[in-house]
Amino acid sequence: MVRCDPARVDALVKETPAQWAQMSGRAMSKGWLVVAADEVTQDADLDFWVEVALEFNGKVTGGKPAEKAAEKKTTAKKPGRSSTGE
Repeated sequence: MVRCDPARVDALVKETPAQWAQMSGRAMSKGWLVVAADEVTQDADLDFWVEVALEFNGKVTGGKPAEKAAEKKTTAKKPGRSSTGE
């Protein structure tokens, strides 16, 4: 599911495999799209949809569109026990 600029919905539905999101058989508000997992087969596909979402997020939050996710990767260690049990 992707949140995008409502002004782009018609073009995105026409030009991509995205469909207008539905819940309980009813269309969600304009701007919510669903892209089937089997349509996102390459990193470039995922990058496209992440950028669509980040662009809209930047508009609604008044911020600049976020940097590409690949440039902002961070690693977080999962909390766990040490081998000594401490």
